[in-house]
This record gives sequence, structure tokens and C-alpha cells, in this order.
Amino acid sequence: FLFQQKTAYELHSGLVGSEMCIRASLYIDLNTKRPNRLKLLRDNKTLDPSIESTLIIINIDSFQNTNNFYGHNFGDKFLKVIGEWLSHNLPPIDATLYKFEADIYAILILLPFIAVSYPHLTL
Repeated sequence: FLFQQKTAYELHSGLVGSEMCIRASLYIDLNTKRPNRLKLLRDNKTLDPSIESTLIIINIDSFQNTNNFYGHNFGDKFLKVIGEWLSHNLPPIDATLYKFEADIYAILILLPFIAVSYPHLTL
């Protein structure tokens, strides 16, 4: 067997790259590739407290039934489609879509609730 020995620099570079991937995945939902709950908590710390904002939580009722009937692969794909739809239908303001655990999404809008209007959104 011939083994190509890696230099210490190559090994270190590989480890640094892996660590960066792991750190990035802490803040991203791996299925939908959307920012996750931990990212929202981190973003919330950097918000200007003088700016009012709105947080909308979307919980898909009885989604477990979809997984049980169609399987988890279908459920994962369906959650991706829902995330895409939500993302494309966000109001044209400063809004960020987050994917929480299971079947929960959150939308952070940097406007007070009273100023948020969704005339184009139909559910």
C-alpha cells in the first residue's frame, strides 16, 4: 500500500475547514438550509432594542400524521417546499425566515406588528 502522507499544514487546514462547517451548521437547519432557532437567538442579541419588531411563529398542526402516512423523506421534502413558499411570500420588508425544530417556522420582521400588512398573502 502506498499512502500519501499529508503535511501538518494540510491536516490543520482540513481540521479548520471541518470546524468551520460544524460551526456554520449550528445556525442552519440541515434539511431546509434556513437559519435555525439558535441563529434567531443570536440575531436577537444584536437587534437594536429601540426598534420594535414582530415575531410570527408558524406551527404546522398534525404534521406527524404526514410523516407517518407518507414517510419521513416525503415529510422532509414537504418542509423544504413550505420553507420555499414562505420565503417567496414574505412581505417586501426587512423579514427573515427561520426554521425551528420539527414543523415550526418563525418569521422575524423588523417592524412593529401594527405596521405589518400582508395583502398579498393567502393561506
